[in-house]
Amino acid sequence: MKPGRLLALICLLLAGSAAAQAIAYTVQVVAVSDQSQAFSLIRELGVDGYPAYATRATTEQGDVVRVRVGGFANRAAALLYADTMPDFPAAGNRPLPALADNIPPGVMPFEPRLLVDEAVTELTLLDWPDQLAVEFPAAAGEPHTYRLVKDGAAVDFRAWLAWPDEDGLVLRFRDQPLWPEEWAELDADALQREQNAQLDFIAAHLQVDADRLEAAVSERDGRPVLVVLERFNPWLSLDVGQLLAVSVSAAEAEGSLTAQLLGTEAPSPELDVLAELHSDLPVTELETDQWLLRFDDPFMVQSVPGGSRTWRAAVGAPLWTDGTFVLARHQGRLLIYDFVERR
Repeated sequence: MKPGRLLALICLLLAGSAAAQAIAYTVQVVAVSDQSQAFSLIRELGVDGYPAYATRATTEQGDVVRVRVGGFANRAAALLYADTMPDFPAAGNRPLPALADNIPPGVMPFEPRLLVDEAVTELTLLDWPDQLAVEFPAAAGEPHTYRLVKDGAAVDFRAWLAWPDEDGLVLRFRDQPLWPEEWAELDADALQREQNAQLDFIAAHLQVDADRLEAAVSERDGRPVLVVLERFNPWLSLDVGQLLAVSVSAAEAEGSLTAQLLGTEAPSPELDVLAELHSDLPVTELETDQWLLRFDDPFMVQSVPGGSRTWRAAVGAPLWTDGTFVLARHQGRLLIYDFVERR
């Protein structure tokens, strides 16, 4: 940004422009009473590629100029950005996330929103209609954790295998405990009654032979379980679903769940894996119709097609994008963002 344009923008803000659109969060670098000091710091930040601006506020100590950087769609993105910035204007003065107001429309055309921040070495992205689906690796003998992300919200659930069904629902194989949560407080006779009642209910619901159902029971973490196939809506409830079938070979749940079922024909889930990501190497550039990202350690520098400006938009080394979501790596963590266009 040219110095003349920068000063004009600052003056507009200090005059209390009502044209700026409010965003959820920003990063506050410092608040000073000396306006010239604030302008000098904004120039310094601008040279380093930080999208800096200023607002004026009246406090008990008098009028101050707040030097801030960027706009972020959620606090997680602002906090990570602030943690990665150096101290300004002197050692020990840490940038901090803050609720945003009066952010100029041109500072950052897109608001980064941090959706996933996990200390994992790899994950799998799945083709899931109308939302982002992430499958995290699991230890041997343990079900996977799935995370669905939609409209900035996320929901996690566990399953041996899960895939999308019609109308936004999900099909999954999961463990169905046959003892209640307070099982440790019950004696052996009470536990057996609980197990029998569960098995009778499931056998009647699926119209299957109770003896075959009994043979499908296995033990997990000291409790008897059945591996069931159910249809559910994870956005409404993680615990309530439509029971469809029971796996005959619960002990082989991870490897052959669709082989033998009681109560229904086995489905044929086809998980279209978009990417299995475990590389430490960032790509040179990621480009969509709306923006371009390149890596300038430790930030992703963003620009728009045909534009002359660039800005440090978010933290991380970019690895992949589908045009909406961006996967990046930072200090051994995998991050997933989307960028919300400011309107």
